[in-house]
Amino acid sequence: MQHSTHLLGKQGLVFKIDPSFQYLRGSRAHQTPIWPPPTLVDIPQGSTDLTTSRLVLQVVEQNPRNVIMDLGVAWIQKRKMCITIAFDFGSHILAFITIDHLCQVYWEASRAALPAQHLDPLVNFDYWLQTVIDWSQNIPFITGHKAPLAVKCIQELNSPFAGVGTYTANELFFLAGLCLFLMVLEVFYNPSRIACLCAGYMQIVYTTPSRILEIIKPSRRRDEYLISATIREQHSFQRYLHVFGRDKCYISARQKRLVEEAQFIIDYHQEHTWGTDGGYSWIRNPTPEWASYYPSGREYEFKDYFEPGFVREALDAHGAVLGGPIFSENKWSALGGCQVHTSPLSQAFLESSPTFLNLNIYETIYIPSGLRAKHVPTYHFNLGFNAWSILTSFGSSSASRIEKQNADGSINTVFLAPHQYPSSEFVRQSKLLRTIIAGS
Repeated sequence: MQHSTHLLGKQGLVFKIDPSFQYLRGSRAHQTPIWPPPTLVDIPQGSTDLTTSRLVLQVVEQNPRNVIMDLGVAWIQKRKMCITIAFDFGSHILAFITIDHLCQVYWEASRAALPAQHLDPLVNFDYWLQTVIDWSQNIPFITGHKAPLAVKCIQELNSPFAGVGTYTANELFFLAGLCLFLMVLEVFYNPSRIACLCAGYMQIVYTTPSRILEIIKPSRRRDEYLISATIREQHSFQRYLHVFGRDKCYISARQKRLVEEAQFIIDYHQEHTWGTDGGYSWIRNPTPEWASYYPSGREYEFKDYFEPGFVREALDAHGAVLGGPIFSENKWSALGGCQVHTSPLSQAFLESSPTFLNLNIYETIYIPSGLRAKHVPTYHFNLGFNAWSILTSFGSSSASRIEKQNADGSINTVFLAPHQYPSSEFVRQSKLLRTIIAGS
């Protein structure tokens, strides 16, 4: 049967599999069989039909990376979004259809035994938030030229930010008001930035389903039994993106002020360098006790460009948990935010943890959408993926200082090596790419 089914598959035909089907699915290093192991599925000897087993579909869980099915006596997990397997339930067939065969199937006796444990934040937000904190604290404390960028870490397989890929990572950091070139230590060692990132992610979680539905609606009018958006309809998703593939990004007046101030700080420090023992020209977000290493003064400190209006659905739903860490509890209350609740985030960090926002610019949490009439240019980078930002890179002469006392009382300095930044930046203007050589 193995040879005949192989030929059917080559012809693009569907065929029924049995225990003799030995093909594996998955990446080269981690392939697993599609047919369940005999230790999990009890079928009579000589039988080739799963209908004689005790498998009954009971529960289906899904997120952007997995589809998990509870079949009563066994759990199955489909990894990623590509699969070529279907389950025949008699009156209905549950099929996972894709353009290739890169998929991963796991059979286990319990839900907990499955290798990927991505959680749905809509089911239990506090539990998901705790996984974010646990995950971030387990990221290796790496300094020097190997220090990773936060925007790349959240795209890793074990990241709790399920579904964040190339374009989503760009949009997520924009919604969070975070520069793409912040390191892991700068983002995940600060509760304000973690909260901003979670707010941006939850905004995507809340808004994406309705947007996808809007795109596939026309296909249902064309064929009642087919959900398939045309290429043109797929491209229409671009209207929901703020920075990815855009010539310019439309923002509010107050956010434009924040962006311009942040860009001024970057440009200023690339033009004005000081010789220090560390070999860098400026320190991002210094602590007060290190002000002497920051000759320009505190007014030249780099700030984030967070706009709450872009994550309104997320803050309306989780403001009691995220509002305090983002703005500080006093500022959140002064802005008219809801009462702050204790959460895994507030318990994991000290109350005195800083927020890298210019709090004086926020007079209200939200502003009318009609005031988002300003725009700023976008910049395109190659960070191992297509990266789009409304800020240029910090430059190779920049460093971030982390408050970590050594036994002798000194403070470790975290440097960002030149190769972490792109060698060139591109700004889209009038549909043309103008090259700007970055500082090095």
